[in-house]
Amino acid sequence: MLIRLLCVLFFLPLSYYAQGQCMTLPETLDNLVAASPIVVEGKVRSQQGFWDDENKNIYTVNEIEIFTVFKGINILGTLQVVTLGGVVGLDTDNPEMDRVSSALELQVGEMGLFMLQSFPGSLAENFPNITPLYRPTEGVLGFIRYDLVIGVAQGVYDDMTFKISELYDSISLITDIPISLGLWDNEDTVLRGDPSVERSIVAQQEGISNSEFEVHAGVGDLLTISGTDFGNEVGNVLFPDANTGGSRYISALPQQIKEWSNTQILVEVPYRSGTGKVRIDKANGESLIAAENLPIGYDHINVQYNDFNGQNAYVTQLTADNIMGGYDFQFQTDFAKNTGASNAFRNLIQTWACATGVNFTIGDVTTVDEDTNDGINVVRFDNDDELGGRTLAYARSRYRGCYQGETIKWYVNEIEVVVNDDYNWHYGESAFETGQFDFETVMLHEIGHTQQLGHVINPSEVMHYAIGPQQQKRSLSHIDVIGGEFVTAKSVNDDVCGRIPMQEYESCCETMVIVGQPANQFFCNDNTSVTFTFDVNFPDTYAWEVKNGESWTALVDDSMYSGAKTANLTVKRSDNPVGEFRCVVSNNCYEILISETAHLSFRDNDFSIVPIQATCESEGHIELQRENTEGTVRVSIDGGNNFDTVWEANESQLTILATSGSYPVVVTDVDSGCWFDMGTVTINASIALELAAEVFESA
Repeated sequence: MLIRLLCVLFFLPLSYYAQGQCMTLPETLDNLVAASPIVVEGKVRSQQGFWDDENKNIYTVNEIEIFTVFKGINILGTLQVVTLGGVVGLDTDNPEMDRVSSALELQVGEMGLFMLQSFPGSLAENFPNITPLYRPTEGVLGFIRYDLVIGVAQGVYDDMTFKISELYDSISLITDIPISLGLWDNEDTVLRGDPSVERSIVAQQEGISNSEFEVHAGVGDLLTISGTDFGNEVGNVLFPDANTGGSRYISALPQQIKEWSNTQILVEVPYRSGTGKVRIDKANGESLIAAENLPIGYDHINVQYNDFNGQNAYVTQLTADNIMGGYDFQFQTDFAKNTGASNAFRNLIQTWACATGVNFTIGDVTTVDEDTNDGINVVRFDNDDELGGRTLAYARSRYRGCYQGETIKWYVNEIEVVVNDDYNWHYGESAFETGQFDFETVMLHEIGHTQQLGHVINPSEVMHYAIGPQQQKRSLSHIDVIGGEFVTAKSVNDDVCGRIPMQEYESCCETMVIVGQPANQFFCNDNTSVTFTFDVNFPDTYAWEVKNGESWTALVDDSMYSGAKTANLTVKRSDNPVGEFRCVVSNNCYEILISETAHLSFRDNDFSIVPIQATCESEGHIELQRENTEGTVRVSIDGGNNFDTVWEANESQLTILATSGSYPVVVTDVDSGCWFDMGTVTINASIALELAAEVFESA
């Protein structure tokens, strides 16, 4: 999706702020340092992905050049920090990657403070280096990143963002070891520690303001930034990091900066960009920040790593992982027994599937109780201290790739969801207890990651980077939905690595509701066909049937019937135009509704009419008779201008008094709607007798 948008930004002195990070709860610096046998300051020099010894999971070994040891043994040179997830096999035809939603993702060149513990796993079979391995304490909390351009040390929470000199003071108080400034080597940027110079950049707005458009991250959207004094040498364009709520910035990759001049920059909005103030780091060291927020909508996960062409970002997608064209999530036995958790998970899977079309369903229960590369999409609670004390849950996406031309295409091969069972989760509709996290809210967010959506900075959206206790968010926002629809459309329409594309979810998302039953129909007059209608909300299939003795026979479209598999069945007139019909509807959840039986009858004209002429003794009248007395009949005399009479059921005769004259008579059977023109009836006027006395003369 390439959308070129004009970004009109006023750039002001730089400021910073911080918020919480997805599914990882805050911890104090004191506690993190206390829990870390090793605390060092250093820089990421290189990275490489490795399988563990049993080929269950992929890890990244980050080589850290040590500048200073703040705590622990005096390590010289480098040490190895292991983080969850990574890429292997880039030099083969079948590269693979793991990505864990709550894991620390380091980039080559990043500097900062590393709080470390011993790595409990083993990579000895695949990682030949015999040096000790470490892991960050409490994942993302174990790294405080340095932004040397502005002299800030940035954690993922408000109370973990410092000026670098202030961080040194805090560490010294905790460890009782004095620390000096300027400990990194000469090739790194000199610490400035001052806000950038003030700049105000004004550009042609072209009738659109920043608040009136939205750009999305990780999908190739292009942003045009216009102004003056950017310099002609390419610098960096930075966006608020959605993973940290904007407390840190992420840089667009060099390949994502398409144009740079003194007056205009064209940049692709990278994965992990969130709503906030765009920043420009000029080549001369000056840093500019926008006065207004740039609204960024959804964030599509990219696979980002260093390959033979430098650092690149590649989009991901879903495929058909099962015979139904999607992915089955399988509850581990203990998870399945927790009805609160399993019911909530079913609800949230349905929420994503029905709103975005992603083909996610619930499969069979499994006994597998570990996070391992086995082809099973397991949902389970963690074992022992597997997730640590500050992580609520994580979702792992396992990818496989292939080379298509010079580009690697990646698809999701397996999904794991792990939930921390040390927390008092809130299920269902009951009131919250103090400190509870809503299970369905947290899992709705995590499944968004498995649908390949990253974090955003917008509290109204499910994919917002943070969640707090006693917060409930169980429905998707408009941005959540269109982000999910984007991934679904790509996964349904794009071929990748010879895989069958995902089929869009078409199961029942709403309960079927009967709106109207089929009415009885009649052949009468000159009508050549009748139509039965069964009105139902949210059905997937229709099947009309006709009664044949004591059983029902399914109809097909032929010379007599049409619409046999739709809501409207049309029956053509025949020599024997009678019968009983019904409709059977179903949805993809195997729910069935059967209509009431509707009758087809032939209504003939069994009415007779007799005009009774007026005499000298009485007024004239119209007398009607009928053989079928079951229904109500309406009799219209003279078009209803003079008489409009109801002939009640079970009455075989109707008498209507009428003065002399000629009357068109129409009778209508109320039930069938059949009407019959009885012609014109004439009633003569009564004859008056005049008597006159005659005089006879006698002869």
